[in-house]
Amino acid sequence: METPKVVLDTDILVGLLRDVKDIVRFVKRLEEEGIPLATTIINIFELFYGAYKSKKREKNLKEVKDLADNMEVLYLDIKSSKIAGEILAMLESKGMPIEVGDVLIAAITLANDCVLATMNVDHFSRIKKLRIITPTIHSSSSTSEFTFT
Repeated sequence: METPKVVLDTDILVGLLRDVKDIVRFVKRLEEEGIPLATTIINIFELFYGAYKSKKREKNLKEVKDLADNMEVLYLDIKSSKIAGEILAMLESKGMPIEVGDVLIAAITLANDCVLATMNVDHFSRIKKLRIITPTIHSSSSTSEFTFT
């Protein structure tokens, strides 16, 4: 059985860009285990948006571009758009909507049969079919683990 690709959410990517030790260890561990990594075009948009709003705009724009150029980026297509529409309608009908960007990230992840690596378990866990992996952050420890939720 093929190892599923892991899609890195914006919070994980920001942690990498900021050199957050537990996030860096988490991603390196995934790579060492031979797990293919990707992100979505929505995550790249969110990173560029944050870079344009930041005080270190040029530096951050370059870092985001470099990251995007060196990662597999999954795109929104008809299949993922259909899944996103279904997810948002279902969540709204239950009175549990989440941000449209998160719906699109989840839909792209599902359409590509991937696992989502995120710290935002509260929102993403509302999407029943979505497989989530999250790093365990240790404030004083030198180890990092990850768990499926």
